[in-house]
Amino acid sequence: MERPLEGIVVLDLSQFLSGPRCAQILALLGARVIKVETPMGDAMRLIMRLIASERAMSVIQQNNEAIVINWRTPEGAQIVKELAARADVLIENFAKGILKKAGLGYDELSKLNPRLIYTSITGFGHTGPKAGKTA
Repeated sequence: MERPLEGIVVLDLSQFLSGPRCAQILALLGARVIKVETPMGDAMRLIMRLIASERAMSVIQQNNEAIVINWRTPEGAQIVKELAARADVLIENFAKGILKKAGLGYDELSKLNPRLIYTSITGFGHTGPKAGKTA
């Protein structure tokens, strides 16, 4: 049975719960999700280990492909740019400006891929007095 998002490629740079849960839903609907983790891994993995609930992380990450990329380096950022150039959707949930500093903000990536849907999930929005805070 064909699922509604088959053929859609999602690049998931997010951590913790909000972004990975979003990516999980898209994967269940048939999208190919490529989860990008830094060499340290998603911080949620450590939290899940500490509370003895490692299975929860595997449930959230089910149906995803995973790759380790240090996107904070020029070489790693270039790899993410190459992936984003071919993706349909990008999901991130970092504080405002974090990915932009690495050259991976919306302005940069939309020039490489004008059809890219750049999904930014923040705890406090992109404007206002708390926009740069982490959740």
